[in-house]
Parts: sequence; structure tokens; C-alpha cells
Amino acid sequence: MSQSMNGMSMEEYEDYLKSFDEAFTAAPVPERGNYSAVPDGRYQVFVDKAEIRTNTNTGGMELSMQLKILSGEYQNRIIFHRRELDNPDRMSYLRGDLEVLGMGDVQRISQLPSQLKRMLDVKLEVQVKHKPNPNNPERPYVNVYLNKRLEERGDTQDDDRPF
Repeated sequence: MSQSMNGMSMEEYEDYLKSFDEAFTAAPVPERGNYSAVPDGRYQVFVDKAEIRTNTNTGGMELSMQLKILSGEYQNRIIFHRRELDNPDRMSYLRGDLEVLGMGDVQRISQLPSQLKRMLDVKLEVQVKHKPNPNNPERPYVNVYLNKRLEERGDTQDDDRPF
């Protein structure tokens, strides 16, 4: 009998989930929309997810962010933004992104894992640009640039204005 992390066995999970079998069987499979990349342009987004993970292509470490579009025709669509973490030639791009995210105070890359939560819900203006991929013309490269952090109402500090 195998144990899961919370102490329940696989058999106990199966027994519990049996009560949902009918609902699962009756549930329709949702239609899949067109999940192609958003077109070139500027978008207002917020950071919905940020994690450090292994890049599936290179095997190196990367910062991966999911940016959710706030409004317009592409509202709620996801833009993926990644930065290599173990390539010294790319560190300036990472530092620039951290500055835009309001995290210019991160002094060492080793601090980044403990600071990821600070990225969440930050609102940004980003620019998406597609570039031809000579190895696979049907899948162009998608470059995402963090242009600026968007100010939120109520973020201004008291500045002695009477109103």
C-alpha cells in the first residue's frame, strides 16, 4: 500500500473519488479555443504566476512568469515570459525586469526564490513582438518586453496636498 504526502493511501483516495465518478463521466469535455499567441502589440497585464523552474529546451534554470491580459479583445489570455537564470550574458535582462517589477532592491540572484511572491499581482505594460523562427516557420519566436510598471490608484503616498 503506497502512502501519499498527507497520509492517505492510494486506495483511500480511490474510495473517496468514487463518489465523483458519475459527475466526472457526465461532464462534457470543453471546446478548445484558438490558443495561438496574442498578436504584436502593447498589453496591460498582471503577474498571475511566477516560478523558478528547469527550462525544458536547455535544461537550465529560468524565471517563468504567466502574465494575464487585463482588458480588451484578449482579456484573460496568458502571455508567457521567461528569463534565463544561469547564463551570465543574460543577467542584465533579468535585472532590468526586476527593476520594472519594483524589485530593484534584490541584490543577489540567490535571493530571487524567496522574493517571487512580490511579483504576484503586479500590473505592467508589456510589448509582444514576433520574430520568424527559421527552424520552424509555423512557430515564430515570441519576445515579451516588460515596458513599465503601472501605477495603481491609491498607491501614491501622502504628499501634503490638501485634497
